Amino acid sequence: MKDNFDIHSWNLKRYLNEADEVDLKTKEDLEKELESQLEKEFPSINLYASMYGLNSGRVTFRRKKDVAMDIFNEVITFIEKQGYKVDRSQSDNEFDFDDDRYWYPRIEFKKSDNTKNF
Repeated sequence: MKDNFDIHSWNLKRYLNEADEVDLKTKEDLEKELESQLEKEFPSINLYASMYGLNSGRVTFRRKKDVAMDIFNEVITFIEKQGYKVDRSQSDNEFDFDDDRYWYPRIEFKKSDNTKNF
């Protein structure tokens, strides 16, 4: 009887899965840390931080109206002080809606050392 079990493939998958779990925990930690910093700095604004990975993310304003440009720029400045570069072409301070969808004001950002496109 031939053994078709590939120990190398099994170990590779196991290590990759462990790395994904570590990245997910780190990503969640980054989200919580950024969100708590935003909450301390801007207690009257309801903000939600979400990370796409370890190097980029989005801050969303949880309100169904436009954000004043001076407040929007204050949050951008704060995010840039945290070591991120804001993609102003993808960030928007206006709230918009369609029949079944909402687009909330948002700020897109990346780590400063990994930004090539903006």
